[in-house]
Amino acid sequence: MVAKSTSSKSRKVPSLPEKRAYHQFCGIAKAMDVLGERWTLLIARDLMLGPRRYGEILRGLDGLTTNLLAARLKDMEALGLIAKQAAAGFAGGTSYTLTEAGRELEPVLLALGQWGWRMLAKPSPGDRRNLAWGLFALKRRYRGVTSPMTAELRAGGRVFQYHLTAGYADLREGPIWLPDLHLKAEPDAFLELFFRGGNLQALRAADRLSVSGTDAALQAFAAAFGLAAGRLKGPLRNNRGGSPPI
Repeated sequence: MVAKSTSSKSRKVPSLPEKRAYHQFCGIAKAMDVLGERWTLLIARDLMLGPRRYGEILRGLDGLTTNLLAARLKDMEALGLIAKQAAAGFAGGTSYTLTEAGRELEPVLLALGQWGWRMLAKPSPGDRRNLAWGLFALKRRYRGVTSPMTAELRAGGRVFQYHLTAGYADLREGPIWLPDLHLKAEPDAFLELFFRGGNLQALRAADRLSVSGTDAALQAFAAAFGLAAGRLKGPLRNNRGGSPPI
């Protein structure tokens, strides 16, 4: 079992109704009392990329009804996993964000994803795919960088950013930081590059991927996620701090 952090020990988590408890003096059982309801962990996974409004959460989880989402959010807020905040860019709107306790679920989610990876040989009929889920899973490969940097990925009208430091890869959706590196492609090209052994040169030659930034930034990004160095040959447009290629 994963050891609790100091911050977790100092926080008293509210109890769930008795009918939903396992009544076992075990950390796994107590965690399942809180997290075992359907959709709870998937809501937490999606909120790892930043605050979401109610409708955004609902649209991202096909099959989740609005009444059930409302119930899950109410429970998660009562348990101290999420909090409401003013939604950026929406006067009077509200979004949901993970609390410190909620963000501490990240290693749990990544470990579950690693265990479940063996079942992803081929999508089942009706399975949805979402680049955000793949980019979150990519964090399991993170090896660190010598100097902090930000890489921005643009795909299908969405913007994702990895802010990389020595010991952590922070992934958020939306333009949060000033990027050192820009990559633009369709979602399938990114999935091919990161998960199917795709060749960066071939994707660029086929106009399926465009890159701008310094060669050093691209090399650092590739090394941070264990991409083969041989995929990085070829000139880059030096566009540090500028607009991404369109």
